Amino acid sequence: MWFGGDQLAPERRTHSTAACQIAHGVSAALITCHVLFHLTNICLGWLEIHAEIMKTGRAVYRAPLIEPVLVLLLLFQAASGVRLAWLWSSLRTDVYRIFQIGSGAYLAAFLLAHLNSGLIAARIVYKIESDWAWASGAPDGLIQGAWNIRLLPHYALGVFFILGHLASGLRGVMIAHSVKVSIANRAWSAGLTAAALISTAIICGLCGARI
Repeated sequence: MWFGGDQLAPERRTHSTAACQIAHGVSAALITCHVLFHLTNICLGWLEIHAEIMKTGRAVYRAPLIEPVLVLLLLFQAASGVRLAWLWSSLRTDVYRIFQIGSGAYLAAFLLAHLNSGLIAARIVYKIESDWAWASGAPDGLIQGAWNIRLLPHYALGVFFILGHLASGLRGVMIAHSVKVSIANRAWSAGLTAAALISTAIICGLCGARI
């Protein structure tokens, strides 16, 4: 069934699948703290105070005991997400689960690409600070730079799918806690709308918009 109404598509879950889903959710909850801080900081680029906020945040998430754990959590999130997507793709599903699977698959690739460019290439190989100038493709910018413009859909879809995937996870948690499916569906729709608006705001900021 492709379009979900008030009933969820039936699923056969093994113990291993359930355990993977729980671990994926716990990992997501821990990572969400970093993701929301990161996205909030980028949004503050409109006000040009992101540098100070980023400096404060990096004192925490780049600490020697925290950063390796964060990287491992991100890698686990990508791996467990791919496993869940593979298992769920063979089951009867609805539009909500299709979006969750598709956004999760994109995010797995996005996380690996982001870790490669921001951590390995920029910081380790080329010794470049992965700051606002790096993210916005300075000095050419994202729009004017012939090579940098590829980052526009990369960032836009990344932000949208991160927040949209979180909305999908929240919908599942709400239903699991006996919230009406119709209410959970409306919360999911509101989450996707907010994701689109935030993604647009971040892209505008990276392209030079200021208040």
